[in-house]
This record gives sequence, C-alpha cells and structure tokens, in this order.
Amino acid sequence: MPSSPASVWSLRAPLDAAKLDGMVNCVLDPCPENDRLFEADWETPLIWKWVSSKIKVDTFFHGRRALHFCFEKRTPPEVWKTNWTLWYDAALVTREDPPDDLDLSAEVAFEEPTTGYGSDNNTFVRPWIGLVARMVDLRRYYFFALEYPNQVVLFRREDDTWLELARRTLDLDVFTPYRLDLRIRGARFEGFVDGRPVLDLSDYAYASGQAGLRANCTAFITDLQLSAPVRAVQAFSIRKGKEADELAVLRAQVPAPVVEQEVDLGASVAVHNMKCGPFARAGGPPQLLFRYAEPVDDCTYELRDLDNRTIWKANLPPAKSCIATAPREDGHCDIFGQAKDTLWIADGRTGELQVSKAVRDLPDCTKLGDQVDTPLNLSGGATPEEFVVKEGADGLRLWVLDRNLELLWHASAPSGMG
Repeated sequence: MPSSPASVWSLRAPLDAAKLDGMVNCVLDPCPENDRLFEADWETPLIWKWVSSKIKVDTFFHGRRALHFCFEKRTPPEVWKTNWTLWYDAALVTREDPPDDLDLSAEVAFEEPTTGYGSDNNTFVRPWIGLVARMVDLRRYYFFALEYPNQVVLFRREDDTWLELARRTLDLDVFTPYRLDLRIRGARFEGFVDGRPVLDLSDYAYASGQAGLRANCTAFITDLQLSAPVRAVQAFSIRKGKEADELAVLRAQVPAPVVEQEVDLGASVAVHNMKCGPFARAGGPPQLLFRYAEPVDDCTYELRDLDNRTIWKANLPPAKSCIATAPREDGHCDIFGQAKDTLWIADGRTGELQVSKAVRDLPDCTKLGDQVDTPLNLSGGATPEEFVVKEGADGLRLWVLDRNLELLWHASAPSGMG
C-alpha cells in the first residue's frame, strides 16, 4: 500500500509478545498469560461461553508465531453436543472504536477452506478471512476479505444482507501468506493485496465503529495493525469530547441508582441461573428465583425473598430459560419455563406445576432454541398472555401458545437471529 502521512495513533495485536502456545479467551482451556496480552485493547465477541474459543496462539504456520483460528480442532462429541452452527466464525476486534479514518493491515493465510454456518450468520457463507472496519455491531460492518479459492471482495453487511461493493478475481492458495491493506478516508475505501490495488470506491453507510479481523474458516493471522493520521485523530478526539459532554448532561438529568438492599448469596448452593420478579406476591420487594445447577433434596428450583429466606422449593423440569408471566388477577406472576423436552407453567406463589406440554407435540418441531421472549399481547386482551417459542439460531419455525400452552398458530420465518 502506498505510504500514508505520519500516524499519531497506532495499535498492533500482541502476537510477538505471546511467547506461550495456548488459547485466547477460552473458558474450557484457559491461558491467562495470553489473555492478559489481549484484554486491554482487543476483544473476541463471537466466543460462546460454554464451548472452546477456537482461537489459539501457536507456531503451526511455518514455525511462525500466529493467531490460529483452529476450527479444525473439533471432535464429533463436541459437534453433536453444541450443534454445527456454533463453529465457523471468529473475530478479533478493538475493544474501543478507533479513529474513523484508518489504515488497517494484516498478514493472513488459509489453512483449511472448509466453512459452515456461523454463530450469527446462517444466510450467506463462503470461506473468508479478512479485515473488519467501522463495525457498528456484529451484524453491521465493512468486511474486506479473501474468499477462497479465487476472489477478494469488500462487503457492507447489514444484518442478513451482504452487499458486494467490489469483487476481484485473485488466485489463492492454502498455507500461503497474503498481506491485506485497507485505507479508509471519509467515505473512500482503498484495498490492496500484497501491495497491489484491488479496489477504490466510496460508500456512506457506516461512519465509525470497531475494527479488526474476522474469519469463518481455519486460518492464521501473523500480523494485525491499525494506524490513523494526525488529522483523523484530532477530529476523532473532538467528536468524542462532544459526545462525552452530551452524555454528562444526560446523566445529570437522571437520578443516580441507589442500593436499596444487598443479598448475600455466598452460602448458597451452586446456582445455574437466577431471575428476579414479583412471583409470589405483587407489591413490595421482588423475589429471587433460583435454578440449581444440580438437584438438591429432589428440588430443582427455589424462590427466596430479599432477606434470603426460602418461600418455596419445587421439582420442576430444568429449563434452559424461564420468564415471569404477565401479572395474574391478584398481581403475582407465574413462571413460564422452556426445558429441553417440555414447556411448562408453574404457580409463582407455590412452585406447583400448573400445565406442561411436550416439545414433540408442537407441529414439525424437533428442537427449540435457548431463549424465551417476553410474553406478547397477540389476542388483543387486557394483558400479554401469549408465548412465542422459536426453533433456534439456525431454524425458521416459531410457535405461539396461550397461557394454557394451547397452540394458537405456527409459521416459518427467519426469526432465529432476532
């Protein structure tokens, strides 16, 4: 890439400083030394907390220290347990927004061009590795990518729409390093591969955002650096200062939060999750609903008040997620739970199971996602009484149930990604 004016801001991924072979941001196989190197300036937003990060520092690429997106390190039990959809997407991006005008540069290489659906992309998939710029969120950004086997492309992603701003033919090979450079000045984007220009265009959709690198196939990154010219840094500082002043004015208009009460849970049994709400009674302080990590005295759930006193314990089907229903006639809320094989509603006052429905009884349903949405008012009644359950991140089906878990209707819609 042609030389740029002197930079006053720069950031480089600390690959040279990572002396240990080990994972990055992986709860299953942690390497604290590597995590400390990245945690101040970089984040890995596509890592799911219950599976391996598949991001590793090693020397597998020609003996060079590299960040390895090691999707090939899968075993059949892991795949069967977590579903294929969680496996082909990883990113390393700046923790904070960099200046808007930016030079991005990375040396990357393909190892294995196999790809598949990602944790937030089940609509358009190719074997990609490339630079991310002006990332507003995980579904809105520019992506300057190598696309195996013979393309380089600049996308503007808008949720499930991948708009091709430019595409060029370029023969690519595995285990071969390529230098990607992307220069952004205002709305102008210039892209280079190994110093050769491949695109030059303007686009006005995104003006700022995070930056870094993303891949959805097994790949290596041996260098990643960002820099910004003096004028861009000055303009960025002025804009951030104005935003901070505006935020300070807004904060002054909002009452500061006050700690009403602290609840010591240190002596509690292992808890899988917790919900807070007016389950047992309306008015006054809410209560805390716990799902145990493992059954305790044949009970899976417990409701406590804010003085940590037990209101009830119950043996209910362990739910992936549960929510409070709309308030009933006396003001209390019941509990709607979505377990692996069962949907259920329990009395919030006693924990008694009121009604349940087998997931297999839903038409064309083989599995459900992990999340439960807030009850909706689809019938036009006085309160929201309907529940929407969805097939999950890679599914198209959804089902609507009433307060007695009777099926109202079902449909196919691309709802899994939100």
